[in-house]
Amino acid sequence: MRKKILLFWVTILVLNSTFAFAQDAKSLFELGKSYWDKGKYGQAIKEFQKVITANPDGELADDAQFWIGKTYYYQWDLKRAIIEYQKVIDEYPDSDLADDAQRWIGDCYYFGKKYEQAIKEYQKVIDKYPQSNNAIIAQYQIGKSYEKLGDLQNARDAYQKILANYPNSKWISQAKFEISRVEYLMKKEGGQ
Repeated sequence: MRKKILLFWVTILVLNSTFAFAQDAKSLFELGKSYWDKGKYGQAIKEFQKVITANPDGELADDAQFWIGKTYYYQWDLKRAIIEYQKVIDEYPDSDLADDAQRWIGDCYYFGKKYEQAIKEYQKVIDKYPQSNNAIIAQYQIGKSYEKLGDLQNARDAYQKILANYPNSKWISQAKFEISRVEYLMKKEGGQ
């Protein structure tokens, strides 16, 4: 009987400490977001890191990791942002944020003017997460990247893939506009 009572109390203590930790992780995460909202990015990163360090397999660990990447991105430290976003993909491959992280890696390369690498990273979004809303955005950004490289034919083809592969998307009208705009530029430059 004593063993059952002891087991009962140990179970209660474990459950209580697990609940307390979950609450603590949530508080740390919210504190990190609060710092982020105030532009206190260094403090935000510290709080997000505490969430991960305390419980790397916890419910908020992938969110905290994503926000670390986002924080570096907003500080325009694109190299570090890529590293932190890649951790979301590598350490939390089943996370709902993995497709976001992959797309933001593409964005880091795009805004860092490394368009060839941006195209590769955006293509990973399409290949790994074809049903994601990020796949459509990635396809659009592939078109933009080709434009930045001066490759109007591939840009047009990229925009046309939106029409073909995502016919019910809210991006259809934008894709049609981009196709028309690029075709105009091609004619103006003596292309096809």
